[in-house]
Amino acid sequence: MGESLLTHMVGCYIFAQVWQTLELYFASQTKVKISQFKTQLQNLTKGDLSLNIYLSKVKALVDQLASLGHILTTTHHIDAIFEGLLSECDTFVLTINTLTYTYTVA
Repeated sequence: MGESLLTHMVGCYIFAQVWQTLELYFASQTKVKISQFKTQLQNLTKGDLSLNIYLSKVKALVDQLASLGHILTTTHHIDAIFEGLLSECDTFVLTINTLTYTYTVA
């Protein structure tokens, strides 16, 4: 336990108080991490990256969100990929988005 966590325990006299304090502390830490990863995902662009590296970075952020309990749907995962593509891919993205059948990330 870090020093900052221990300071949250001051005034906790019964186990229920300790547990509630720990729960609140870690829940707030998780919310902060989720927010950070979501922001990174929204700001991620392909830019000069190879497509493989770009897709790996998107997947890593999606996996980090999932590890915190924030699961993205396939649609949101694909939207995140499309959002970061260059404008030269707009026709491809438009074509994919007009398909009537369901597609996967793969």
